[in-house]
Amino acid sequence: MIKAKDKITFSRDIWEELYKIDYYREVLEAIEDREALREAKKKAEDLISFRDYDELRGQKKSV
Repeated sequence: MIKAKDKITFSRDIWEELYKIDYYREVLEAIEDREALREAKKKAEDLISFRDYDELRGQKKSV
């Protein structure tokens, strides 16, 4: 395992070994999902908070 200032890297062998265990698979999948979400947020334009979205939605319903 390599620990850097902004990253932790471990081998594919360890990944495969952990992925075979249900508990660790869930953790690894959660990490993958979180990383995908971060990337999507970086690429997103016009991202608004849920509160703002909900308020806009409420305004459209009342019209």
